[in-house]
Amino acid sequence: MGLFSKGIKLKKSVATRITLIEIPLPKKVVLPLKQYIGEPAKPTIKVGDKVKTGQLIASADQDNTLPLHASISGKVVDITEHLDHKGNTVASIIIESDGKDTWIKPSKEEENVSSLAPSEILNRIHASGLISKGLTPIPLKRDLVPIDQPKTHLYLDGRKIVKKTDTLLITAIDTEPSLGVNRYLAGIDSGELSNGIDSLKAITGAEQTLFVVDKRHLPCPQLNEIVAKDEEEATHIISLDGMRFPLGLSIPMIKAVLGREVPIPYGHPRDVGVAIYDIDTVISIGASVHRKIPG
Repeated sequence: MGLFSKGIKLKKSVATRITLIEIPLPKKVVLPLKQYIGEPAKPTIKVGDKVKTGQLIASADQDNTLPLHASISGKVVDITEHLDHKGNTVASIIIESDGKDTWIKPSKEEENVSSLAPSEILNRIHASGLISKGLTPIPLKRDLVPIDQPKTHLYLDGRKIVKKTDTLLITAIDTEPSLGVNRYLAGIDSGELSNGIDSLKAITGAEQTLFVVDKRHLPCPQLNEIVAKDEEEATHIISLDGMRFPLGLSIPMIKAVLGREVPIPYGHPRDVGVAIYDIDTVISIGASVHRKIPG
């Protein structure tokens, strides 16, 4: 655990300035009905149908199934077996773009996310199709279910998980040190980040929120504002060396920030009272709960 927690210092150039690059819409997309551990979604459209961006095209009737939404507007040209990102053959929906990227009509925004019940927040996250990140992704709702529901969260030997989550850890450090996705998102103003934090705190019951940023870059105004608005002074920013691999992974980051060791190989952050997600995921959660849009 020594080398794993301390990490390896990588000498690699990283862009100090990050800018968005506009790319054209794809002419065609292949959307697998299964992109996670669980059952595949069931198509709600048929070949020949015209769809809009964000439209539900496959439904989920189980907790280990996720709904699927169109990523472009256009025409459904086929529903057939196709290779996924791992090279496995999976039933997929193929959409041909109309070049317009026409979105579905947005839902009414939720004025106060923190007033929602945890069950409603979880349902909205599930309806958006969000998955957990990692080598073996699962529906995000299953990763977020409160620990007071023992039938959902058990240890491998069947024991109930009773550890209380006290810390929400939000990282702006990417798993791959040369990337800057989360650093960029942390630096732009997004009300959905605050909505995502409120949603996660309502579900987990975390008492403190910690932002982890790369010490080699200037502090993000957006994060500073969130810290300043916390009247309970339970939100803080922690600076670490983002070029020390594998600091961006959950287990070493929890060790570096809190000094807590997640049991390996089958441990979970909640085993040590932590809920950890990156900026990108938290913003997606905020948007799915606040505006009910696909993740």
